[in-house]
Amino acid sequence: MFLSTSSIRLRIARPLELVLLVMLTSCGEDEPDNDTIDPGVLVCQRDESEGPESALALAFGETFEGFICPIEDEDWFAFELPASDSLLRVQLAMKATLSPVEVTYALWSVDASGNKDKAVANPLSTNIGTAHDDSHCLAPGRYLLVVQDDGDNAQDLRQGYTLSLSSSAEPDQNEPNDDAAAATTLQAGQSVTGAIACRGDQDFFALETGSSNLLRVTLTAPIAQFQPTVRVYAPDDTLLIEEKSLAGSVRETAIEANRTLATQGRYRIVVSDDDDKQADPSVSYQLTVELSTDTDPNEPNNSPATATALSSNAVACSDGWSQSIVKTGNFGSVGDIDWFSLPLTGCTNAIIEAEVELDGRSWELNGLVQASVGLVRPHLPSSCAQDTDCRTLSKACSSNLDCSGLFETCTSEGLCAGASVCLPGGVCGANQAQRQYHCDPSADECQTNRPALPNIARLSAPLLGDELVYLRVSDYQANAAAPQTSYTLRVRVRRDPDTHEPSNLYENEARGDIPAPPQPATSLPVHDCTAGDCCGSSNWVQGSLAYDDDIDWFSYGHPCAGTDCTLRIRYEVDAGPVDAVLIAHTPDGAWYELLNLDEAENQSALSGAVGGTAPGDSCFYAFQGHEEYFLSVRDRRSYFRDGVAVPASRDWSGEQRYRICLEKLANDCLEPPCKVYTSGCGVP
Repeated sequence: MFLSTSSIRLRIARPLELVLLVMLTSCGEDEPDNDTIDPGVLVCQRDESEGPESALALAFGETFEGFICPIEDEDWFAFELPASDSLLRVQLAMKATLSPVEVTYALWSVDASGNKDKAVANPLSTNIGTAHDDSHCLAPGRYLLVVQDDGDNAQDLRQGYTLSLSSSAEPDQNEPNDDAAAATTLQAGQSVTGAIACRGDQDFFALETGSSNLLRVTLTAPIAQFQPTVRVYAPDDTLLIEEKSLAGSVRETAIEANRTLATQGRYRIVVSDDDDKQADPSVSYQLTVELSTDTDPNEPNNSPATATALSSNAVACSDGWSQSIVKTGNFGSVGDIDWFSLPLTGCTNAIIEAEVELDGRSWELNGLVQASVGLVRPHLPSSCAQDTDCRTLSKACSSNLDCSGLFETCTSEGLCAGASVCLPGGVCGANQAQRQYHCDPSADECQTNRPALPNIARLSAPLLGDELVYLRVSDYQANAAAPQTSYTLRVRVRRDPDTHEPSNLYENEARGDIPAPPQPATSLPVHDCTAGDCCGSSNWVQGSLAYDDDIDWFSYGHPCAGTDCTLRIRYEVDAGPVDAVLIAHTPDGAWYELLNLDEAENQSALSGAVGGTAPGDSCFYAFQGHEEYFLSVRDRRSYFRDGVAVPASRDWSGEQRYRICLEKLANDCLEPPCKVYTSGCGVP
């Protein structure tokens, strides 16, 4: 039989000294002998609740005050949740801020005989030792609640606790919808209000889709004591969307998620707390689902397995450009990534150009989405069964350059990073190159008071002999959408016109500190004019910077080992967009800047020489302390504006050729144009 709380409340209200029991090793059940009480010794409070069978009846809305004493003390209470309510609120706290007791509780169901049955709820373990204010969803009926120390190994003779229970009706009118079978059916365009009323509460909704395949889900909520989360599952239970408002307890929630749906059927939308550990019955959320038709003719192509084929037959790389392949699409939803596959043949020493341009042109559009195109190639030694197998590739590395052609990222495991995508055939994909629209806000042409620039991304990169490559087109970072704006993709391939390729380790973004070794440099002959072998019409070396970030490397041995000698390099550069830079290097770094053109949209044709024998010639020589040299030819990477280095335009052209020829003019250091120092030849 449950005991009334009225008598114990009266007893607790007496002065502490009048109701103390002597605490020896524990509090006994016999009445104390007042003659044996030592006034200087604190003893435990006595209460009538010794177990579930002697639980105290606790009414809703009342505050009970009790003690956890002695060690292993348990205070049991009984209550009944009325048929009209399904939400129980438990408020439990120690009166003192500091107490050895970490007060906690547990809720138990009661069987038909009124005995303790099963544990149904308790506080979060992370909240033990703090004040509890929890809401629990329960079925109407009788329950038991026990209050105790968390470890049953502490007591507090001085400070007690307060306990209060209250109940209320379910604030969510959609309940019960706690699983897929009980999901609330929604119609496209419908908004519904709900609540995460108690810990573990998950609200399920269902949406039937037809021909409309573009889904938009929005979830809004005021500041709450939980982190609103929305998940969307496909008919086959694949998780399509998971968006969390992890700052939902400090600012309002405003989640918007868009996805292109691959199949028709019944989709599930689940609203919950991020980890099902918090709730707030006082806050309501609003969920809205909308469906529309995706105008992208290539959908679904959101994975390599569903990639749109750019050609039904292998495209050959010949001496001239292939016919441009043109496709249109759009970024219909946040996270929309469009994949395209390109079969190839004869492309061992070849280049690819891909261009993505949004059809609309406005600063508002440019600020919302940024066109992006990436080149993904298969890494045949790396097998896979799922995308997560391709976080790293089966290629060991000790530096980023060891991952040349694979996005130049050496992970802490000593393996090159992969693209985290498993390609058809069970082979890992590797990123090779990526470009995106970008406009520096400080640049004059990027000012919003000027006409908006085209939102375009251009990619040009070497093809490394793969028979199939993939292009990945999306908004940069795939965090925005423009369903009403189409893009145009243009792709073409050709053989690299530079017959000396490959003469460099390809990097997606060429670094400023370009290392000479270990580049696969082309050998550059040194013509010995002292023996009559000078530069003529037929012995120049020709090349071109045919793709973005192309760097042509040449090497030559010391032409007069152990001493100093005078050299001259001749150069010719065709007119075109490339701002040619020619630098001589030693294995340790840059040695001599031979040519460095200023940034220009189009350069005029030029020719010249560095070094010579006349007094007006510049001093270019080989130094006795060196063993070998390298020459690099590249496009200008940056220039100075108002004393600040800014990136130059990215230029390349297979049609803009350059020619170089290196001569030894004398077997010693000529003065002039050079000067002889005690340590050897040098610049005057």
